[in-house]
Amino acid sequence: MWCSLKIKPLKILIKKLKLIWEIEVWWSLIRMMEMRPYQPLTCLIGLLNLEFVMILSLMMLSNGIDQVMKKRKFTVSIEESKQAARDLSSVERVETKPAVRVSTRARVPSSRYSPHEYVLFTDEGEPICYQDAIMMEEKLEWISAMEDEINSLMKNNTYILVDTIHNRKILKNRYKARLVGKGYEQKEGIDFEEIFSPVVKITSIRVVLRFVALYDLEIEQLDVKTAFLHGDLEEVIFMEQPEGFVVEGKEHMVSRLKKCLYGLKQAPRQWYKKFEMFMVEYSFGRTATDPCVFIKEVSSGDFIVLLLYVDDMLIVGKNIGTINELKRRLSTAFEMKDLGRAKNILGMEDRKQQILWLSQKKYILKVFTRFNMESSKPVSCPLDLAYSIGLFSRFLSRPRKENWEAVKWVFRYLKGTSDVSICFGGGEAALIGFTDADMAGDLDMKRSTFRYLFTFAGGALTSWQSRLQKCVALTTTEVEYIAVTKCCKELLWLKKLFRELGI
Repeated sequence: MWCSLKIKPLKILIKKLKLIWEIEVWWSLIRMMEMRPYQPLTCLIGLLNLEFVMILSLMMLSNGIDQVMKKRKFTVSIEESKQAARDLSSVERVETKPAVRVSTRARVPSSRYSPHEYVLFTDEGEPICYQDAIMMEEKLEWISAMEDEINSLMKNNTYILVDTIHNRKILKNRYKARLVGKGYEQKEGIDFEEIFSPVVKITSIRVVLRFVALYDLEIEQLDVKTAFLHGDLEEVIFMEQPEGFVVEGKEHMVSRLKKCLYGLKQAPRQWYKKFEMFMVEYSFGRTATDPCVFIKEVSSGDFIVLLLYVDDMLIVGKNIGTINELKRRLSTAFEMKDLGRAKNILGMEDRKQQILWLSQKKYILKVFTRFNMESSKPVSCPLDLAYSIGLFSRFLSRPRKENWEAVKWVFRYLKGTSDVSICFGGGEAALIGFTDADMAGDLDMKRSTFRYLFTFAGGALTSWQSRLQKCVALTTTEVEYIAVTKCCKELLWLKKLFRELGI
């Protein structure tokens, strides 16, 4: 449809095209004459034929436009022509696609495994929002839990009500036995900056437990209630009023957060900064090897060590009175739950003088119950769990049936060794390390796997690792050098941690 062109401009355009074409023709003729000096007539005839074809095409185009414009005599403004172009560009082509063949075979559920095998990972029978909670049979219990949560937030001065500010993003919230902010709606650089928060290394916990067994120290466990609510916000964040608890007469107002909520991206970091500030105020020093290990020398020969794993704490010391004093100070600053003598850390089951055992039997049985494998047959073939877990982790994005069968075989190995425990204590305070590596064991990338382990005070493992090397080694010597380098790095880290702990 011709809607934005006039006859006169078209004729001017055609004349310019003819002029350009003539210039190109003569330049082409000169070049062809230089290339073919003995065939001038052939070159001239060829170019004249091309010029005739071009002129004929331009004449046909001009005549076609004249006929169309005679039938449709109208002029369209520039604005209307732009709108027409936009309308034409917005038209989508409808392509016919062949119908997808759908199988009519009836699906038969597995008789060996639970039909809700994958639902077990997320579905725990709990409501995910306020409306779900008030529709359940236990709605009174859920409402009571939400009221306790709101009262705790008010007591902690977590937010205040303010008028809505134009052009400011308002975060939504949801309930899951506590008020949770929808942190996925936050924008980096506006609602948060840094979000990294350290946690104590598992190796550090094992070292301290060996320290406890070696010197027969006291060990207590604490839990922080609503830990993330103690962190102070550095950014200005607004949130809708909690559903079901909107203040009457202030429905138009929103909540401005003064402290962190669960779900905010910066909540773990702000909680750690708040706790670190508290520990420094009471003369605790943070170790350079692990930022979540705090130590303080109370007097000559008397010290106290605190390990922080998010909201769980382990306190180690010689004097139970010193530990109780620290717990009292922590309770005045944060809402704490005293768990008494440590029993649940890493499955600690029993302890005697200078000896303690760590076992994962209860956790293993819980996993077997969850995946309906209580009746599976155990296997006793020796297995390197660290290597197996690293190998299976490569297929997490797209697991196949053979991967699942291999994981089940490892589960059967765990069932046969669930009674095996790690024993700390009962030996000389010596740190001993071992390392080994294969040569291009990974058939896909031709990379080698290195392993190391360290024992301390009694021969039980303190630190270990099994993983692929980051580069492709060309010789066995190079493989061994890389493995020894990794082992020595861990050795230096352990020696520095021991020195900071006074071992």
